[in-house]
Amino acid sequence: MKYLILGLVILIGCGDTQSSLKYDGLDKIGVGKEENVPDGAKFSSLYPLDWEAGFKNLEGEYLQDYSYAGYKNSEVSISYKVNQNFNVLSYGADKTGLNDSSGAIAQAIAAAEANQGGIVYFPNGQYLIKNLIKITKSNVVLLGESSENTKLYFNINGNLTDKHNISFEPSNYQSIFVSNLTRDALVFDKSINLDSLNGLEKGDDIIIGAKISTDFQLDHSMQSYWTIPKDKWRPFFRRNVLSANPGSKSVEFKVPVRYDLKIRDEASVYKETGLIQNCGVSNLSLSNASTLANAEASNRHHLIKMFHAKNCFIKNVKTYAGKSGEDKHLQSGGILISNSKNITIQDSDIRKAQNIQGGGNGYLYEILQSNEVLVKNSKGFEGRHNFIQNWDFSTNGCVFLNVHSSGGKSRNNGFLIDSYSEFHHSLALANLIDSSTLDDGWVVWNRKSESSNSGHAGTQNVFWNTAGNGKIISYQFGKGYIIGTAPSIEVKIDSSKDPLHNLMGRGENTQPLDIVELEGEAQNLYPQSLFLHQLSKRL
Repeated sequence: MKYLILGLVILIGCGDTQSSLKYDGLDKIGVGKEENVPDGAKFSSLYPLDWEAGFKNLEGEYLQDYSYAGYKNSEVSISYKVNQNFNVLSYGADKTGLNDSSGAIAQAIAAAEANQGGIVYFPNGQYLIKNLIKITKSNVVLLGESSENTKLYFNINGNLTDKHNISFEPSNYQSIFVSNLTRDALVFDKSINLDSLNGLEKGDDIIIGAKISTDFQLDHSMQSYWTIPKDKWRPFFRRNVLSANPGSKSVEFKVPVRYDLKIRDEASVYKETGLIQNCGVSNLSLSNASTLANAEASNRHHLIKMFHAKNCFIKNVKTYAGKSGEDKHLQSGGILISNSKNITIQDSDIRKAQNIQGGGNGYLYEILQSNEVLVKNSKGFEGRHNFIQNWDFSTNGCVFLNVHSSGGKSRNNGFLIDSYSEFHHSLALANLIDSSTLDDGWVVWNRKSESSNSGHAGTQNVFWNTAGNGKIISYQFGKGYIIGTAPSIEVKIDSSKDPLHNLMGRGENTQPLDIVELEGEAQNLYPQSLFLHQLSKRL
């Protein structure tokens, strides 16, 4: 077998008569297995066949290990506690859609919560719901008989700004300061040292964060923009303690640090208690579509929100045309994951938002200050930003796997303009868009004063094996990576070549240019999915 290294790309199989090679190196895929690599496969310089976490190429560039994203780090299949089924019909719900089923659903949820968990079951039918649904305890799953024929229609009056039709939010959450760090936490680290453990032990949930100090602002050339969080502590990494050593005052965790946090910036640890967990929504169709006037009267109104959650899921959830008088599915937002970790959203289809104006509207899949969220095999069509990270500094390690974004539009002053999926606010870092189809586009750049002085929207984010007819606009702070694109994908990494972007300062202080490999050659990229390949290496 011949290996030919050309520039930044490793070619395998050139001049070899075999259809594939068996790789039997030290870092195998699975225990005792050989890896079949197609003849003619091309590798990124950042991800050679013998890659392992911590690898850097000759230029010091690297890819992080994204395999920890998802429900329980994607190490097990999604499962949930099945103490008992609580059929909403048994509590008086009306599956004809003629009468309000809110009270019956609330009773079924209360019974499940009193039972320490269970399935709140919706047989096929259409359910009219005139009140918000709230789940505050763990181990509760809302389960429909089928997403095609189990439909929940929300028809709620009044101002719905920052309210959500279905919310999972614990009633007893607390965040308690533990200790300052005694050394910097560096990328790839899986342990930290503290002034004191203050009772931390194995199994505790922690947040590692730091202040957005003047020095931190200067490091990123953001002293004119990151004004709201200035000198305020921000959460960066949500982790679970694997071990706590009182002697060394150190704490170990599974998921590595993804960005340097410095004691200069008062890096410290908080302990979280009361997170809601093992909850989910599955096999349901949802709609809250109304008149356009009603939809535009509220901001940031979502179908589903998960807040202070871990190891939860949303699976096989779809939207459908409600009673809006037009073919629209939802008033504004679809799914919001906030201040959470290890959530999986899969096999879902969210589309056709009515309110696609400014003010946080039209976000179909939104991740806010959360870690290791996995969105896979899901579609987002005709929102303002179909897939989006929002708000500052805390979204990292998230993976968008085999997602499809199309038809993004924004309504500004009555005019419709093209709008894309994006990293939206203040340094989303080390996230992965993997094996996905962009028929509109995905953007990460310096947003400067937009959205409350969001500034640099991202760094160290990776686009891997991108298909579709859209574009990637990547002016990331420091380094960003675009590896393997279809010939039909337009890639922009140099704002000086786009007069409008240059005028708007979209690439200001983002040097050097982001790394592009295998542009137009995604079909030869190996592996086709970075997340799945890394996961198979780790497990």
